[in-house]
Amino acid sequence: MSPNAIESPARPLRADLFRVEIAGADAGGFASCAGLEARRSVLVFEEGGRDVPRLFPGGRVPARIVLERGFAHDPTLWRWFLDADPREAAIVLVDERGEEVRRWELSDAWPCAWIAPELDASTSSVAIERVEIVCEDLRCP
Repeated sequence: MSPNAIESPARPLRADLFRVEIAGADAGGFASCAGLEARRSVLVFEEGGRDVPRLFPGGRVPARIVLERGFAHDPTLWRWFLDADPREAAIVLVDERGEEVRRWELSDAWPCAWIAPELDASTSSVAIERVEIVCEDLRCP
């Protein structure tokens, strides 16, 4: 590439190509994943003589990841919820060829909520189970 050439921007990745790993094993297909975020608390310090408070970075706030998938005869997520056994987990974004593009690692993750499918006889929609997972640390190596 010539030194004057403009690099083309990276192509955005597709949000529908991801997998979930729990304790190193593929956890099956999920329809959605929300809550992959890193936050830090804000410490507010009121100082005499100032009209506005000073703001300082506090500690990191644990992530709450919500996974949704079609409800089937697989009790894995329910059992994990009952055990509340902290495990290593990962959300892995892949490209169209199935190659890993980005990995978010969740350390000491465990389900704090399991939500049964909404049942409604007036629709023919897919029954969706949800699980909310908390973790002590979210890393993006």
